[in-house]
Amino acid sequence: MAWVRLEVIGWLSVRHTPPSSGTLVLTEEIQEAESVQALLNRLSHLYPVFQEYIFDTKAQELSNQVTVIYN
Repeated sequence: MAWVRLEVIGWLSVRHTPPSSGTLVLTEEIQEAESVQALLNRLSHLYPVFQEYIFDTKAQELSNQVTVIYN
């Protein structure tokens, strides 16, 4: 079991429920060998704002306004 920290910065954080100003920080548990794509699909189902503004589950693509940084 591992955890991933997601930082949603700026304009998108005000569209999350509950609204936040500034940076919204989410901590999510990930399964062993879970891909970034699988995580984005899961988050899109958990948080409707992800599907609307970050990750298009039908096209399986990130919005052109999103940057993903991981290490």
